[in-house]
Amino acid sequence: MGHLVIPAKRPAIVFGALLTLLGAALLALALGREPEGGSSRTGTAFAPPIASGTLAFVRGKEGVAADIYVARADGSRRQRLTRGPGFKYDPDWSPDGQWLLYRYEPPGPTASRPSRLGLVVMRADGSGAVDLARRAGVYSGPASWAPGGDRIAFSGGQPGDSSSIYVVRRDGSHLTRLTPPGREAQYPAWSPDGRRIAFTYVETGGFSIYVMDATGTNVKRLTNGPEDNWPVWSPDSERIAFSRGEQTIWSMNPDGTDARLVTTRGGAPLNWSPAKKLVFSCTRSGVAESCSISESGTGFRTLLSGAEGGFPAWRPQPAAGRTAAG
Repeated sequence: MGHLVIPAKRPAIVFGALLTLLGAALLALALGREPEGGSSRTGTAFAPPIASGTLAFVRGKEGVAADIYVARADGSRRQRLTRGPGFKYDPDWSPDGQWLLYRYEPPGPTASRPSRLGLVVMRADGSGAVDLARRAGVYSGPASWAPGGDRIAFSGGQPGDSSSIYVVRRDGSHLTRLTPPGREAQYPAWSPDGRRIAFTYVETGGFSIYVMDATGTNVKRLTNGPEDNWPVWSPDSERIAFSRGEQTIWSMNPDGTDARLVTTRGGAPLNWSPAKKLVFSCTRSGVAESCSISESGTGFRTLLSGAEGGFPAWRPQPAAGRTAAG
């Protein structure tokens, strides 16, 4: 099982190839053995969240397929939500916890066929799946829900073009481009207060984090790279966590100040729990895991291990029901 690799010192390239490099590196962490036991048919409702939280994650067999599962944070009540060929990854919950979106990559090479890269939204029980990218007439990469749950920001575009940041309604309508063509933009992350979107620009020789208003205006650079990538907002919109290099996670203020090292155990901060702990893909002795840690770098623990180590995402709970999970 390989380690996560965030490519460094790479010139701007078209989206399909970039997704293959970054997505495949993370996906490789999640895949190792065929799913076994504890699964349910797509469309079967799973147990509601409990105090220890509920996670969506990726599990599958490398080179064959990967699917979206859900489980309690202790690994129990595991159930499978998707089936069929291809790779489903990057699950992300809607703010009300009732919907999941994920990226879909069909079997076979995709760098030359980016139009086949999908963005699927389904209900929390796995039913009602719709490919928004196909409906909107574009290919898709990483995505992020607006806090109201009615819109989704994603990176993508037309085959042969560099990817841009777009916003689309949950039904695939009203596609709006936020960043200009010709410059590779990736990994949008909508702030919980709804005001801003953090994202990654591919620079000459690497990656840097930027932020803009949710309208696409007032673009500001936050980091200078060359290996800064994958921004995610804290639940209170006061911090942004991001990858720096192959195995480090940092956090900073939304204006780029006060950057702090959080951990050297993983390279992709994928989510924050309601208790403001980072949930991320990590490796220990070459084994993929889903882990959590406080922003201060304390309280590290393993949530899911082995083939369940990829793309962990906490299911949001109503404010009244939130606990110190994570």
